[in-house]
Amino acid sequence: MGWLDRLRSKPETPSDYRVYTELKESLAGLGLSFIDVQLGLSDLQWMRLGTQTETNADLDQWEREELLRRSRVYYQRDPLIHRAVRMTTEWVFPELWSVRVANGDPTLEELVNLTRRSPANRGTYSFLGTQKRSDQLQTDGELFLAFFVGPSSEPVRIRRIDPLQIVEIVTNPNDVEDVWGYVREIPETNGGSRRVHYVDWDADDIAQRSMLRRPGSRRNVYMAHFPIQTLGQRGFPIATSAMDWAQTHRRFMEDRATLTRALATFAFQGKTKGGAGTIDRLKSALQFETVSSEPTGGQPPPAGSTAWQSGMEFDQFKVNTGAGNASVDGLLFRLMVSAGTGLPELFLTGNTADANLASASVLIRPLENLLVAYQNLWFNIHRQIYEHVAMWQSTSYDPAKQTEETFLITGPPVTKPELSKLVDSISKMIAADPRFKQIEIYQRVLEEMLVQDAAQVAKNIDAMPEPQPTQVEPAPVEREGGVTDASSAG
Repeated sequence: MGWLDRLRSKPETPSDYRVYTELKESLAGLGLSFIDVQLGLSDLQWMRLGTQTETNADLDQWEREELLRRSRVYYQRDPLIHRAVRMTTEWVFPELWSVRVANGDPTLEELVNLTRRSPANRGTYSFLGTQKRSDQLQTDGELFLAFFVGPSSEPVRIRRIDPLQIVEIVTNPNDVEDVWGYVREIPETNGGSRRVHYVDWDADDIAQRSMLRRPGSRRNVYMAHFPIQTLGQRGFPIATSAMDWAQTHRRFMEDRATLTRALATFAFQGKTKGGAGTIDRLKSALQFETVSSEPTGGQPPPAGSTAWQSGMEFDQFKVNTGAGNASVDGLLFRLMVSAGTGLPELFLTGNTADANLASASVLIRPLENLLVAYQNLWFNIHRQIYEHVAMWQSTSYDPAKQTEETFLITGPPVTKPELSKLVDSISKMIAADPRFKQIEIYQRVLEEMLVQDAAQVAKNIDAMPEPQPTQVEPAPVEREGGVTDASSAG
């Protein structure tokens, strides 16, 4: 088990580090990684009974590093994984969100605006910044944010910390769910590294004193951790279970492309009863290539060339690549990627060949749930940031007296109802009970209609007088001998 022990933990001593490096280089030469070894052992029914963490649900440090680096490469290079991340981000962050304080407290509003509008925090609150943070959360599986707190007249500076630099999450010795702080290992230019300790932004007084006694601890700097897809303390990239299948699909498509290019080299083959002299004359006259084991010494033949051989008849090469079977095989691989990312294959590839209204109706509901859950996750992240900014910089803010609605965060809805149905429903509500006639309802409908300055237009609508019922003149009554007025009829 000595070799397996070295595989299961990043080495600390120079001797172990040498073994670790040699193993890594040997695997790389075979086109493998430590993750491949772990998966191979699992295929042989070998089970690891635990890890170095208390929860037995997290990866070892070397495993996490390999997984995150691989996930980042797949985000950059693999179209299926890239699309899975970008689609979720673009759907939830198509525009900037708005934030306001529910009770209108001018002090809280000033602190919120100071932090959101600070040039130092563009990486978190700008349009491109929010999309970038979303991509990073999905690609890395977790987000570490450091908050540099100063005087209330200055904005709280927010910085993302690379998860690869977080080497330990410090918890209460008696309660793994009680997080005290974080240990960050920062590489230096001389090849070494230094460790810095951060206090968790929800740490109590005991936890803060314990963390601040450590060497390299940072005062007035707090850190927050937002993991996704986790069973333990650390998060997992959204494509963790899909990357192997995305790799299989990519290699399969590369093989199909190679076969297609190879078949395109020669489109015809010709055979003649003459010998080598006849072939040479045909080559010279027709500028065609011959089939030979000897290298031609020139450029590859152009696509659609004819291959001449000494022999019999002349016919066309078979160019059927088995594309029908290949399409089915490729679909099976993409469906595994779809299962791993939670996004239907239709949305990963944009393939609408087999799509219909019935299938779209079935797929859209779970997709809506996935996107709404992801949007609510970010609502919660932003709300917690504003709550902590208020706690750090406002003496009048009392967290015990606040609710989740203290900071109202508004983003574009993931799903939008049909406008005609929305108007019809509101009309029925007002007809049933006039108390539903509210400016906010008018404004929401006008915003869906993309009306400029919807708030002012809604106020004007509400101020309009109720329409008075019109007097309907009675219709004339026909009598024998002519038409007379209805009032005199009878």
